[in-house]
Amino acid sequence: MSNNRHLLFLVMALCLTVIVGGGFLIIPAYHQANQNKSKTEKLRAKITGLANQTMTVTQLADAVSEMNERLDRELKVIPEVPDMASLMRKLSMPVDGVTIQDQTFTAGSPNPAIPGEEEGARSMPLTIDMVGRFDSVFALIRAAESMDRLLRVSSVRMEIDHDCENAEIRFVTASVGLDAIFEPVAEGEVH
Repeated sequence: MSNNRHLLFLVMALCLTVIVGGGFLIIPAYHQANQNKSKTEKLRAKITGLANQTMTVTQLADAVSEMNERLDRELKVIPEVPDMASLMRKLSMPVDGVTIQDQTFTAGSPNPAIPGEEEGARSMPLTIDMVGRFDSVFALIRAAESMDRLLRVSSVRMEIDHDCENAEIRFVTASVGLDAIFEPVAEGEVH
């Protein structure tokens, strides 16, 4: 019986060793699995949050893009100087004798952009006298209105040129008044 007892103690010792040894291996692995599960849940929550943030950032970028397009389309730049030479170059059309026979630019003196207000924005009058086809005069006005800087069409006077030799091609004598709006920088002011 003593062999049976020894065998029983040996089996019990072996089982106890397996249980204790397994416990030393299984318990830390179980804790590690719980930690990994917790980290995974936190990362999934972050991913969901990042996806929402990415969607929000995309929506905001689209809104900024739309606003920039609206600014470009609807609002005009008010420069610090009138820069009449550049304005005349941009609005000058080729005098070809077919569509335009003559074109003259006359710049005036700066005035307040808003009558009665001496401070702030100023306007520099520019008169464009031309003899040409109506299409050319209209193209000049459209070019002025489509510029990215603020120009105000202050007057348009047209008259059919009855002295034209060719009755099929009617020319008009036109005078287009523009105001180039600008806002000079006040002394001591920094932009």
